[in-house]
Amino acid sequence: MKLLTFRPLPITVTLTAISIAFTAALAGCQQVGEAVNGAVSEVHLPQKTIQPVAALPDQSHAVYADYQTLSKYHWRLVDATMQGAPLQVYQDIIKNQQGSLTFSSDNGAQRYGYTFGCNSAGGEYQLELGKVTFTGDAFSTLIHCGDLTNAEDRFAHDLDGSLLTLKIDKTNFTAEMTQSKGGLVMHWQGAMKPEVRYGKPVQLYWEIAPEKVACVDDAGNDQLCLKVRNVNYDEQGIKTGAGAWRNFDGQIDGFKFDPNIRQIIRLNAFNNPNGEPNPYYVFDQMVESEVIR
Repeated sequence: MKLLTFRPLPITVTLTAISIAFTAALAGCQQVGEAVNGAVSEVHLPQKTIQPVAALPDQSHAVYADYQTLSKYHWRLVDATMQGAPLQVYQDIIKNQQGSLTFSSDNGAQRYGYTFGCNSAGGEYQLELGKVTFTGDAFSTLIHCGDLTNAEDRFAHDLDGSLLTLKIDKTNFTAEMTQSKGGLVMHWQGAMKPEVRYGKPVQLYWEIAPEKVACVDDAGNDQLCLKVRNVNYDEQGIKTGAGAWRNFDGQIDGFKFDPNIRQIIRLNAFNNPNGEPNPYYVFDQMVESEVIR
């Protein structure tokens, strides 16, 4: 029986029904192609220019947050205290790694969005020397999740008017953000967004079979592989066909395999920054799922 069925968003990259290979045009001279094992060829990405950010008056390693730098990372909540003591409303969220915060620019508007494992909420904001001020209307989904809902409501108050400072680790593509407001201090760990680090991806739709199969990886080791195939959609989001099944011995970041569910997922394939033959795959969203009894 089918649990969920979502019509995919219009596809921005045209995928062919050929299961052996495909090519997709990327920005400039980038060319990415998929072979039978899901490999993507090396592409040359343009060098990115990182704008400097304002240092704090005390000349410490921290800097005031700015729009551009905030938008480069996915932020995960790792600590929250009030007057030096753990803030209980956030402790389970931190333990379960459910606190997620993002920033983005949309047609000139600066936006924030967050979730603690239940609702999605956000709105527009502005910065002045790292201080956050909410502007315009906020939004939130309206699912009641007990303590999580209380934490979501509390965070909207805690973020508005807070001071954000950053420490950037360019070597590891990570950052640390400190959010402070009165006696409140929250710490966030930032991981650079794949599209910032690797460039524009190729968007794919894969069906994932509910059973894994025995296979041999590129290093000659025996293991269990995912069984996958390409699924094709037209510009209206209507399924038009699928390719042949094949074994996939790589990883899809953010995807959780379930042997009880047949799934069609949307994922992004990024060029591997180390020049290796296999790309970096990132799970984007579930398109269809069906329970297998």
